Amino acid sequence: MSCKGRPARKVGGRGRPPLPVYDGFLSHRLEYGALLALSWLQSAASIVYAYLRLEQRELKVMPDTAMRIRMGWRALLYTSFNLLLVIGLSVGRISPPLLPLPYALQWAESLFGTLHPAVGYRPTAIGVRQLIVSSLFTLLFIITWRVYP
Repeated sequence: MSCKGRPARKVGGRGRPPLPVYDGFLSHRLEYGALLALSWLQSAASIVYAYLRLEQRELKVMPDTAMRIRMGWRALLYTSFNLLLVIGLSVGRISPPLLPLPYALQWAESLFGTLHPAVGYRPTAIGVRQLIVSSLFTLLFIITWRVYP
């Protein structure tokens, strides 16, 4: 039985044990642990990105593209890892199939921020943009996690 009270669907081949297919997580404990891990990964990437934007604001001139990528490689690494991990979980039917959407939003924001530095921006403007993106991430995450059956 799945955690939603429906029997879990199984897929299997000849002589192979059946594999569980996404029908909610297998247990509530695993679901809570996954939520904690996924939210921690998003928070870590968000913090690294915020520090990138604050570092960029102190630049005097707009850097060339190579320098922009050198400055933003860490934020891109974090968000790319998160996106690829969640895509893998979705393809493996361990998490909801649309869960990569909020992580794609965060990845796109870090790519945008890397290629368009916040040279001379006020910290408040950086913080408000970060708040908007994090709020959209949270809303998308909730929708993709709960709305999908």
